[in-house]
Amino acid sequence: MFTRKHTFIIGLSLISLFLLSGQILADIEFTQHDITTNFTGASACQAFDIDGDDDLDVVGVAIVLGDVTWWENDGAGDFEEHTIDDNFTNGICVHATDVDIDGDVDVIAGTGG
Repeated sequence: MFTRKHTFIIGLSLISLFLLSGQILADIEFTQHDITTNFTGASACQAFDIDGDDDLDVVGVAIVLGDVTWWENDGAGDFEEHTIDDNFTNGICVHATDVDIDGDVDVIAGTGG
C-alpha cells in the first residue's frame, strides 16, 4: 500500500501533477492537477526541491516556446511560475542539481538539432 506518490507528466503545452493516495496497486487512480496549460512545446521536466523548502518544485523546458522555467510549490500544491530563460532555442532536456557543490540548486538545460 502506498501512502503518497507524485508523478509529473509533461505534454505538448501542459504540465500536470498526478497524485496517488493510499491505493492497492490493482486499484490505482491518479488525480490530475494542472501546473500550467501555457508551456507550448514542453519537452522535458523534473521534480526537485529547487528553493530548499522541503517540497518538490518543477523545472521544465519547452522546445516551441523557447523557455526554461521552474514552478515553485507553495507546499499546498499550488505552483508559481518563474522564467529562467525565455530565449532558449530547441530545448529538449532539463535537470536540477547542485553542480558546483556550493549548497544551492543549479539548473542544466540542453538543446538538440
